[in-house]
Amino acid sequence: NKLRNYNSVIEYHNKALNYLKENNLKNKYHLDASSLKNIGYVYQNINKHKEAIKSFNLALADRNLYIDNPSLYAMLIDNLAYSQFKLRDFSQIPKLFYESLRIRDSLKIDLSGIILNKIHLSELSAAKGDTLESQKFAKEALQFSRETNVSSDILASLQQLSSVEHKNAAKYSKEYIKINDSVQQEERKAKDKFARI
Repeated sequence: NKLRNYNSVIEYHNKALNYLKENNLKNKYHLDASSLKNIGYVYQNINKHKEAIKSFNLALADRNLYIDNPSLYAMLIDNLAYSQFKLRDFSQIPKLFYESLRIRDSLKIDLSGIILNKIHLSELSAAKGDTLESQKFAKEALQFSRETNVSSDILASLQQLSSVEHKNAAKYSKEYIKINDSVQQEERKAKDKFARI
């Protein structure tokens, strides 16, 4: 997935799903729902949102998912809502975004998920023309990502904030470039070290 070899991602997750089915491996971890989530996420990344929605809905069909794995359930409904938003289907939005955020807030284990949820809410607010609400969610995402200090979350928050707060866009873009350069430099060092080993 990180290499963007999406066909292989789908192929391997389908193999995992077949293996689970053939061996009747149902358990409280909901590995089938996890694979379906990952397949849906791939479709989301390549803008095939109808396929993504099908995959997310298949995963959500398991009635015990919410009880057994609320974190996975929250991820799924956030991703489902985001694909619906991209297709301009507002029938379950913003309800699903808020439900996902409520679950993630209560669990306090998926901090990157909370940040992503706020970015999605910022995008939704911007699409509806509510600039202040959009900026509020983007600033919350940035503040939270700085507290957790995860570079990819900070970058995503800065990118969203620069797109909704135009008066400070240059400042956010400058910070984005600085952090992105630093991340790329660390990745190069790691690759170089690995190559030498």
